[in-house]
Amino acid sequence: MVFGHFLAGKYADASVSGFKKRQGHLYVTFVREPLQRAISHYHYWHRIELPGHRVWRQFRKGRWPLDRFLLSKEMANIYSKFLWGFPIQNFDFIGLSERYDESVRLLSEAAPALRKLKSRRENVNLNSSGQAYTVDASLAGAFKKLNVADYRIYEHALCTFARQRHMYRRDLETVDSENGRSTS
Repeated sequence: MVFGHFLAGKYADASVSGFKKRQGHLYVTFVREPLQRAISHYHYWHRIELPGHRVWRQFRKGRWPLDRFLLSKEMANIYSKFLWGFPIQNFDFIGLSERYDESVRLLSEAAPALRKLKSRRENVNLNSSGQAYTVDASLAGAFKKLNVADYRIYEHALCTFARQRHMYRRDLETVDSENGRSTS
């Protein structure tokens, strides 16, 4: 099992039209609503040191305020950059960060080999109260306009999650009813 933040194509086969899944591999990703992800990223960069990262150095040296960070070309369409020729449709399972616990449970149904793995939360934004970040509506609109590709990916993720939820919920309900548990 390989996990972390990396280009999806790193563990795929290259082709003329992009990357293809390798036989026998299960591709899983978790995504978050793009604006919420970006604001969390901003706060994270305030807490860490990445001296070898060119954009982080610019961010720190320039003391970028939130709006500069959110509307920078360097930080635009991060999901698209990480997918880099590996279509979101290639993933076998897509979880949602904002529905993490449910996503992990559904993933255990999608990949039974992962059922016994312990899940833990790491790299959680210390400033997060569990509530969504809020920003001025005009800034949110400008961000959305700049990150159209990432919002397309996120919309696909939402639809995929709904399909997975429908498909695996039936399995979960069957397992729970067989074990005498209510799944209301």
